[in-house]
Amino acid sequence: MNPIKTLHPNKIKTIGVFVEKDLIGESLLKLPFLQALRKAFPETHITWIVGIGSSPYASVLKPLVKDFLNQVIENAFPKKMRWRDLIQKNNLLPSFDMIINTENNLKKTLILKRNPHSFFVCSLHSYLYSSLKPLNKKYKYPLHLTEKLLDLVDVAAQKKIQRTSFSVSMPSSISEKVSSIFDPKLKYIGLVPGAGNRKKCWPLEYFMELSSFIRTKNFVPVWILGPQENDMYEQLSTLCPGDIFPLQHYPAFTQSLLYTIAIAKFLTVCVSNDSGAGHLLAAGGCPIISLFGHTKAEKVHPFSSSVVIIKSRDFGSADIRTIPAEAVKLKLSSFLD
Repeated sequence: MNPIKTLHPNKIKTIGVFVEKDLIGESLLKLPFLQALRKAFPETHITWIVGIGSSPYASVLKPLVKDFLNQVIENAFPKKMRWRDLIQKNNLLPSFDMIINTENNLKKTLILKRNPHSFFVCSLHSYLYSSLKPLNKKYKYPLHLTEKLLDLVDVAAQKKIQRTSFSVSMPSSISEKVSSIFDPKLKYIGLVPGAGNRKKCWPLEYFMELSSFIRTKNFVPVWILGPQENDMYEQLSTLCPGDIFPLQHYPAFTQSLLYTIAIAKFLTVCVSNDSGAGHLLAAGGCPIISLFGHTKAEKVHPFSSSVVIIKSRDFGSADIRTIPAEAVKLKLSSFLD
């Protein structure tokens, strides 16, 4: 008999969750995983372990994970781990009742297994190195990153955990500040023209064309621009008079990502590149029209029940610039009737 089946989750006092690196885009996709893990293990001390580098969960995303994580360990491993490190005693981490390895790197997996633990959960090689296995013997890997991580929670808890979109409790102070800039008599649509990698960006002139189209439908465009898109703001603020730029017009909104999530409540829909801002608005409950070029939408699209995906590959190219503006307008129109 598998021992975890007879073990109450409260008996698992400590869990360590390992990621090799922690980029902000993927960190946003991992929020439903953390929410589900906390639901499965409500009383457990959960530690987020980043092998190399820092974690957004210890900085900009800290307000979103305060109910899910008790501790974040950054730079847990040396930048170069050698195979001979496997024969040395691993004192890099504290002991855990359970270690959940989210990566599929063999070397790191074997090193993690040397760390003191009672249960080890890892999907590498069809859970070959995991002390706990999927309940379904005919298990198949899902494509989406979030679904893969949620499956790890199922295995750790040895039961199916309900899938839900990430939800966040919004402080009233933030909700009230954001509410004050929106007119309840007007209707708004979000536009997210930026991304961490500019190769992910649909042409700005197409977004401006959407702005004009939105206004013909009696909606107000709301541009979500981060600090790295200041060059866009200089152009858009001149060419799109009357549009709203919350993060530029209200600098206090840049102090916390919760402000961007709160803005989602006031948007009918948002058109977004594959970007962190798009994931934040999806977390706020806003329907998303998500545009993809060379990145694989099936793996990293916003984890939401209200997402429409438009891929450049459907237009014969991996270049996001080949998505026609008319195709986006057509999808957008379905939200405007």
